[in-house]
Amino acid sequence: MITDHNKDKNKCNHCIDSANVKNELLIVTKDHLYTTEALDKEEQRLYKKYMKLRKRRALAAGYKVIATIDEDVLRVDMIDNVLKQEIPNSIFSVITDQYYSSCFMIQTGLVQLKKHCSQCAGKVGLYFDSGIGDFNYKCKCGEMWNYLDKTIWKDYNLDSRRILTILIMFLTGCKPIEIKKLLISSSREYRPLEKLIKKVISEYFVRNLPKFRGVVEIDESAFRSKSKTRAKNKVDKWVFGLYERERKIVYMEIVKNRRESTLIPIIQKICEPGTTIISDQWGSYNKLPDYGFPHYTVDHSRFFVNPHSREIHTQDIEISWGWAKYEIRRQNRIMHNLQEYLHLFCWKRQFKEYQDKVTETTALIKGFCEIFKDYQMREKKIEN
Repeated sequence: MITDHNKDKNKCNHCIDSANVKNELLIVTKDHLYTTEALDKEEQRLYKKYMKLRKRRALAAGYKVIATIDEDVLRVDMIDNVLKQEIPNSIFSVITDQYYSSCFMIQTGLVQLKKHCSQCAGKVGLYFDSGIGDFNYKCKCGEMWNYLDKTIWKDYNLDSRRILTILIMFLTGCKPIEIKKLLISSSREYRPLEKLIKKVISEYFVRNLPKFRGVVEIDESAFRSKSKTRAKNKVDKWVFGLYERERKIVYMEIVKNRRESTLIPIIQKICEPGTTIISDQWGSYNKLPDYGFPHYTVDHSRFFVNPHSREIHTQDIEISWGWAKYEIRRQNRIMHNLQEYLHLFCWKRQFKEYQDKVTETTALIKGFCEIFKDYQMREKKIEN
């Protein structure tokens, strides 16, 4: 038995075993440190190689990495940079550049910026990924995702350039085959996005349609499908239309028939009391004065304009019919979901005052952005 432990420490089996274990642990720890350092170096080497390959792949896919961005900026939160970024006036200049497309979607509200991480509720930053020329969110907890993820665009699997390209082509009346050829993709990729665009615009147009006033032209027209299976001379849809001269706004609605009981309630719904109505001599309009609407007619079997007054005509609504049928048939030959296309056409007519097509298209996109911001706010309220 050891009486003095401090003097006879070397004779204590417990101390000897502890010292041996300690030495073994030190050796194992050093080995682990060397292994960890080697793995870190290998990880850095592979990461650099991965980024080079990723950049090559991005360039091969047509993405463009903005050379004007400082490399130091790529490592910091770019929310302020994106919000202050000057965007080209022409939308066609925007969609040719991935960086500008992303900035455009953020600035116009098509994409709402995230402030907090969904995992830890911590603050997130927006960082530019030079490998693909796009933005990612990053959080201190390690969570990272593309800025289009966790948004309404996530289900469409499209980047910002393709989203804006589809938006422009659809709103400008391009045929589905033209969109397909330009994007080199199947209809499964862009059709769902087209449905969203139509839905958003249609709901907004109906909800914000002002009451017609002043002088309003009315008429009804038949929309016939170009489908080969359609019977000869068969009317697919009857559409009733109203055109207000003062603000140059138009409204069109599918009707089941052209009877007085069908058309008069629509006029009462759309027009303010006392609005002057101009139409052809269709019998369903004869009782309009009884409902408080001054009514003037033109005999289309003899004249296009009333010979007693040059102001009594329906030329504006007739022209609108021509444009509506032309634009809708380009995108919807079988007249499927015709009412949404009619709302889309009526909404687009307000942008026809611009002199050149580029300015008109840019105004169309910006108008849609305002509508989409309102749509996202309403969707959030519904979720809450």
